[in-house]
Amino acid sequence: MEMRTILTQFDAERLFADFFNSSDVGLAILDDQLRYRALNPRLAEMNGIAVEFHLGKTPRDEQSFRADQLLAEFLNDSNVGFAIIDDQLRYQALNLPLAEMNGIAVEFHLGKTLREVLGEVALQVEPAIKQVLATGRPIFNFVLAGTLPARAEATRFIDHFLPIKDAKGRVKRVGAVVVELRPDAKLELAGAIHEADSLSDTSHEVLRTWKEIANYVRASVKTVQRWEQRHNFPIRRLERSKGAVVFALKAEVDSWIRMRTQIAS
Repeated sequence: MEMRTILTQFDAERLFADFFNSSDVGLAILDDQLRYRALNPRLAEMNGIAVEFHLGKTPRDEQSFRADQLLAEFLNDSNVGFAIIDDQLRYQALNLPLAEMNGIAVEFHLGKTLREVLGEVALQVEPAIKQVLATGRPIFNFVLAGTLPARAEATRFIDHFLPIKDAKGRVKRVGAVVVELRPDAKLELAGAIHEADSLSDTSHEVLRTWKEIANYVRASVKTVQRWEQRHNFPIRRLERSKGAVVFALKAEVDSWIRMRTQIAS
């Protein structure tokens, strides 16, 4: 019988603390006065100033305790999903917002693989996480789209994958930061295009008509429309009415193509 390792809340918080402190990416928590309340050593190195000189005049032991407390609050109360994935592509820890995005309770993630939780959508993210494990380099602004097994509606996410090194400098885990894209229905067109432009630094990352989308994937408009209906091709609309303006993000289309190619192979 297969045995799964179930982590306690303490274990999960310890893993997230390790991620925060050992990441090669700078991470910080700021208050409403734009003051540093917590930061990791990497960000201190980037700024050229020791951690304690960022945090005010609180005694150092109290600073350390407060930083751990702030990190725990950030993980538990944030609208952003966080997860720790091991080198077998299994969930080792995650926060409640990510569990809610996936439509499955936290405890039913732990010890399970990405594919067990995310279904076919996992085929989009597995190569990226394997790349981080192999190279030790982070991947930012990874866009994926599709329908999760526990959710009826299609959805879109932007993920960031960050390596977590052990004491010997080996990457055995990956930290995932997940943001679900939920634009207001009335602002979907303008908001999503602005979102794509801000991520890519160029408006050319947005395909703005059926013809542009079809040309990009080298197919007919009718074929792309059929793909949307049958295979969750990532089309965006201002509204669901007939004749509504449509557009697509190249990054999402590219992710969809990678997923379909892997399914077919």
